[in-house]
Amino acid sequence: MSRTAIPTYTTSQVIDAAHANTYWSDNEAAHWSAISALAGSFELIEKITLPSAAQFRFLDIPQTYRHLRLYWHLKHNSPSNEYIPIHIKFNEFGGTGGGAYDMTILRADDAGEVVHIPSGTNLTVGWTPTLAHSNLWANGFLTIYDYAGSNRKTADMINACKRGTTTDKIDIEKGVSIWSLSYAVVTITGRTQDSVYSITDFTTGSIMWLYGLL
Repeated sequence: MSRTAIPTYTTSQVIDAAHANTYWSDNEAAHWSAISALAGSFELIEKITLPSAAQFRFLDIPQTYRHLRLYWHLKHNSPSNEYIPIHIKFNEFGGTGGGAYDMTILRADDAGEVVHIPSGTNLTVGWTPTLAHSNLWANGFLTIYDYAGSNRKTADMINACKRGTTTDKIDIEKGVSIWSLSYAVVTITGRTQDSVYSITDFTTGSIMWLYGLL
């Protein structure tokens, strides 16, 4: 960024167009290009609203951001009265790694206890209500740091959902994770698994937003 120092003005000094272009317009353009390039702003990459029961698939994720942030508003498409885990999977439909990875996640459950999961192929980020739970949805987010690099990946997450109608029935999952996926994240799958009904879909109207952090 180049800068031309603005001089000290005197009373009744006449400012012509050449002076204004040199000291104001050119300076503003030089500063604005630097300011607009500063890190810290989010851009929406894609929003998916399910028109029918399905999984979420974010494909061909741009590799031009520093970090990723995934938000969700979810309900499982199962008739089960149980609450079903929300799974996030990486590179299942493209990229290197095939969707399988070893991970270590430290997650605090709603009782304040820390849950340690030594390995797996899905990142479990919380629980979602089902069709049996009227007007209840799960809401949360997952931040994936340095997703485009070859370093081991780290993330933090939080998810909350109401369980039933009483005030004490609230499930909150929050925590951090690190896993040995040493490849760029190019696809993200949002899915779930009901072991009783073998349903992996979220219901109609469920939403996920994927943002990139500059």
